[in-house]
Amino acid sequence: MAALYDAAKSTRAADLPGGKGSKDFINSILPPELLSKIFEIGADMEETDDEFEDEEGSTDSDADSDVDKDDESDDESESDSSYDFDSLAFASLVSQICSAWRKVALSTPAIWRHLYVVDETPVEMITTWLDRSKAVPLDIDISLDHKEGLTVQDLMPLLIVHVSRWRSFDCHTAVAEQMPQVMAYLLGKEAPMLEVLVLNDQEEEDLEHVTYNYPVHSIFAGPASLPKLKVLALWTSPVIWASHPFSNLVELELCYIVQGTRPSLQQFIALLQSSPKLEKLLMSGDVVDLADFENLGQAPDPIVLDSLRALTITEFETPIGINHIIRLLNPPNLVELSITDLCFDREGDPVDFTPTFNLLSSGVFLKVETLQIAYVTCADPESLERWFCNLKELRKLHLIVPRPPTEEREGRTGAGTSVANADADLAFHFLRAFVPPKMRPPLGLPALPVNLVCPLLEELTTSGVPDKILVMFAEARKSQEVPLASIVHDGRDEISSKSRDRLEELGVELEEYEETEYGVESEDDEDDEYVDGGLLQNFTIHFGL
Repeated sequence: MAALYDAAKSTRAADLPGGKGSKDFINSILPPELLSKIFEIGADMEETDDEFEDEEGSTDSDADSDVDKDDESDDESESDSSYDFDSLAFASLVSQICSAWRKVALSTPAIWRHLYVVDETPVEMITTWLDRSKAVPLDIDISLDHKEGLTVQDLMPLLIVHVSRWRSFDCHTAVAEQMPQVMAYLLGKEAPMLEVLVLNDQEEEDLEHVTYNYPVHSIFAGPASLPKLKVLALWTSPVIWASHPFSNLVELELCYIVQGTRPSLQQFIALLQSSPKLEKLLMSGDVVDLADFENLGQAPDPIVLDSLRALTITEFETPIGINHIIRLLNPPNLVELSITDLCFDREGDPVDFTPTFNLLSSGVFLKVETLQIAYVTCADPESLERWFCNLKELRKLHLIVPRPPTEEREGRTGAGTSVANADADLAFHFLRAFVPPKMRPPLGLPALPVNLVCPLLEELTTSGVPDKILVMFAEARKSQEVPLASIVHDGRDEISSKSRDRLEELGVELEEYEETEYGVESEDDEDDEYVDGGLLQNFTIHFGL
C-alpha cells in the first residue's frame, strides 16, 4: 500500500501507457472499488506521516487548487493543467491525475473527511471539501496564527452547520480574542459523534497570570450533548464549569487555566469521578485555586483512579500546589509519570521543590515503569534516593543536564569551579541515587549491597552527561548484576573512543539520537521514538544548576 501511495504522489496521466488520460488502461488494472479503497488508505497514511504540513500553508492554501473546475472535466483539460503536485493534499492530488481517478476520488467521501485550516485557506476550498465529504464523520484541524487572513467569522459558520458529524475538532488560535469567538459558536450545540475536542489558546503564557477580559462560555448543550467524547484538551480556553458537558473521558488535559475561571475543587473532583475509564491526565499550572484546598481545613479524600496509566504534572509554581494534587490522586495502576518544569515562580525566582520529592518518597506511584522529570529544582539528593528506592518497576531512565550559557553557569557554580566540573558534579549528583552507597562511583566497587535501587532499570538516555560519568554508572550497575542494556546519548555529546570501547566491554549497546522538530529521534529508523510531553517513553530529569 505504501508503494501505491508513493506512486500516486509521483504519477500524472500523461505518464501512463496509452497517452494522456488513459482511463481504459487505469480501469483495466484497478477497478473503481479497489481504487477507492486505496485512496482511503492513502488519505490515512497522509494523516499519519505528514500531519503538520498545513502549518506551512501548503496543504491548505493549495490543497484544492481545482475547486473552481467542473467536477466532470475531461482528460485533456486535466492532463494539460500544471500543478505543483508536491504541495497538494492527497485527496486533491489523486483527483487531478486523470478523469478516471477524479471520478473515483469524488465518489469516495472518506478521503475528504480530514479538513486542515490555516490563515491562508480559501473559503472556497473549505466549502468544497465539506461538500465532497458528504455525510462521513469529520476530523477538523484549525490553526489560526495571525489577525490577517481567514477570520473566525468566516470559518465557524461553515463548520458549525456540520457539527452533528464532527468526530474531532482541534482548534489552535494565537490571537487572544479568537478562541472566545470560536467557543461562542459552540454554545447550545450538540455533537453526537464528537470524540476529540482540543481548544488551545496559544496566548496562554501571557494570559495565565492576568485578568481574563473575554467572555467565559458554556459550550455545547449540557451533559448529554457530547455522548462519545473521549479526549478533552483545554489550553487556557475557560468554560463555565457549573454546566460543562464533559464525562466518560479517556484522556484529559487542563493547561494554563486562567485564575478566576478554574473549576472549583468539588467541580474538579466531580470531573474526575465522572470519568472512571480515564487513562491519561495532564495538568499544567494550577488547575484548582489553592484557596479551595486551604478553605477545607483538611485534605480531601483521595480519588481512586483505577484506569489511569499516564500522569503529567507540569509548571506548578509552588510545592504546595503540586503536593495538593499529588495527595488528591490515587492511581494504583499508574505506569507513566511526568513531572516537569518545576523551577521558578511567576516572577522568575527559583523555587526548591524538595518538599514534592519528599512526598513522592512517602510511597506514592509505586508501579511507575516510565518516568519523566524535566527542569526541576531539588536541593536534597537524599529525597531523590528515598523515592527511587521505592520504584521497583522502573525500566527506563532519561537524564538531561541543561546547557545554560557559560558565564551564567560560572556565576552559579562559584569561583574556581569549572563548567566541565559543574556538569560532571550535576550528573553524578543524580546518578548516584541509583547506586547504593557501597557501590557509588568513583570510589571503587566493593561487595554487592543487599538492596538494589531500581533493579529493572535497563536503558539510559542522556544529554549533556560527560562520557566518563556514563562509564562509571554502567560499571556500577554491572557490578550489581543489574547491567544496563543500552545507553542512548545526545548526538551533540562527545563520546571518546575509550569510553565507547569500555561500554562495549560492559555489554552496553550505544546509540545516538538527535532532536527533531517533533521531539527526539533515535538513529534506529525502524524503532524511531518521538518524545513529546507525556508521551516520553523514558525517564527524563533536568536539574537547574
